[in-house]
Amino acid sequence: MNNINESEPVPFDNSFLESENQIGFIGTGSFGGKAKGLARINSILRNEINPDDFPGFIINIPKMVVISMHLWSKMSSTILPIQEFPMSESH
Repeated sequence: MNNINESEPVPFDNSFLESENQIGFIGTGSFGGKAKGLARINSILRNEINPDDFPGFIINIPKMVVISMHLWSKMSSTILPIQEFPMSESH
């Protein structure tokens, strides 16, 4: 199992991509629901599951950068609304 600090989201900077951390963030404030869920899954995978119990498998989430809810709300108020298209019944 890995260092617990590697499972915690860290502020994004130039060194993030070369680090062992899986989740970086930009902005202040909370994460949205999807990002919170992925952060929790990352924590479980890194701290509660022993990779030796699953030989031949690598189980992880991709490295990602999250935009905080505060920054997202500031950004989304300054850009044009996204055109929504109706989904077909098959989706």
